[in-house]
Amino acid sequence: MSRFSALLYRLVRIDEIAKTRNSTSCQVTNIQSGQLALRSTPDGNPFAGLDNGDSVLLQKKQSNWDYVYVVRANNPGVNSLKGWVNSSYLTCQSQ
Repeated sequence: MSRFSALLYRLVRIDEIAKTRNSTSCQVTNIQSGQLALRSTPDGNPFAGLDNGDSVLLQKKQSNWDYVYVVRANNPGVNSLKGWVNSSYLTCQSQ
């Protein structure tokens, strides 16, 4: 690994750790079929989907919508995305 790559990796890792401080850790639960839609605005068009067991960090709430940062998803292409989800399908724990 080059020096630049190592430094970049550390910076990304520091950013990941910073996002977890003073936040709420949640898991996607109770999806009976399909996926939980990740949206750019509350009740907007979905741009990605989350599965039961995917881990997110709750960033903010608005009525029955939660703005989340995807920490670990079944589909790795969804990791690190941010968006709005229906709060009924999250089970959360404060850190």
